[in-house]
Amino acid sequence: MDGVIQCERGEVVCYSNEQPAEASDEKPAVDAGLPTPGLSDVAKFLAVRPKVTAEPGEWTLAGYPTNFVAGDAAQQKAGELLGHEVTVRFTPTAYTWDYGDGTSRTLAAAGRTWAQLGQEQFTETPTSHVYAARGTYTVTVTVGFTAQYRFDGQDAWSQVPGTLALTSAPVTVTAKGVKVVLVNEDCNENPTGPGC
Repeated sequence: MDGVIQCERGEVVCYSNEQPAEASDEKPAVDAGLPTPGLSDVAKFLAVRPKVTAEPGEWTLAGYPTNFVAGDAAQQKAGELLGHEVTVRFTPTAYTWDYGDGTSRTLAAAGRTWAQLGQEQFTETPTSHVYAARGTYTVTVTVGFTAQYRFDGQDAWSQVPGTLALTSAPVTVTAKGVKVVLVNEDCNENPTGPGC
């Protein structure tokens, strides 16, 4: 990728040093005679790792959709930067899922649970993934963030050119096979019955 910057700030990786196309209430801090921080300066403020939730849980069924949701990744933190009090906020813009089976994809949204979507378990969602084979898989999500800052209580936010990425702690999911057995009893009445 062009313009790669490797930050020395823990597990935060900096990349894509191009200015985002959108602008809002941003004014460059240089107008106020204040320093202009870069990605490596604000990276230390990005401290909370994204979280991954797998549905139905630590297990799933091979051949059926497993739903993955990244927790709310937006962050805001105050502190000192370049000799000034500052507030830095990070907005998630991309979620790159590594499903642990050699496949990955990047999405614009964090995903929602089946309950939030009003869907039954094992139905397809925008963030679901189907494991073709039984096995244990390690899943992570890497969230891409844009960063903004404001010094000393300024009203306007200034954009930091580029994007930061932070990867979640890994989550392990075991995909099991499906075995269909006809039973003549309710498994709640006889949990040791065939197929229960």
